[in-house]
Amino acid sequence: MQTPSNNLRDKQRTLTNDTGASERMRLEHIKQERERVEKERAKTQLAEKKRLQEQNKTDLQRREIELRRLHSESTRARAEMEQYKSISEEEDQKVIPKKREVAEVSNKIQKLQIELAQLRNKADKLSVELTHISSQKEYKKKLFESKERTSKELDEKTKRQASEIERVRGENVRLESEIRLLEQKAK
Repeated sequence: MQTPSNNLRDKQRTLTNDTGASERMRLEHIKQERERVEKERAKTQLAEKKRLQEQNKTDLQRREIELRRLHSESTRARAEMEQYKSISEEEDQKVIPKKREVAEVSNKIQKLQIELAQLRNKADKLSVELTHISSQKEYKKKLFESKERTSKELDEKTKRQASEIERVRGENVRLESEIRLLEQKAK
């Protein structure tokens, strides 16, 4: 027969077993969910890696084509370079005298530029001198005109004064003759 303590123990064991089973089921479910998520992640990563691999293959093919094109251009450029090199050596022999000629012409140009600068400076100085002379001339012209006006005014005054003197002399002569007449009458 079961005693109350045995009964209690059985209930506790049942509860413990139920709790343990529930816990195991929960852990099993978490484990399965984790595995499912990991599989999904792995599938996504696999798809991404395949996509990257395809991109890399395409990029690799494009780069290989570009490499062949560049290699072809490089070969053609080397051939042209060799051709130009032989032509260039011939032309260098023609260029040396031309370089000398260019240097001589450049020297002449520099000398002419220096000469031109000197002539410009001289022209500027002469222009300043001309301006100075022109202003002096203008000043002297105004001074001359002023003196000429003054001279004309003095000539006019002299004429008036001479005219006045003549008038006074004439009056003095008339007065002298009147005085002589009056003196003769008074005698």
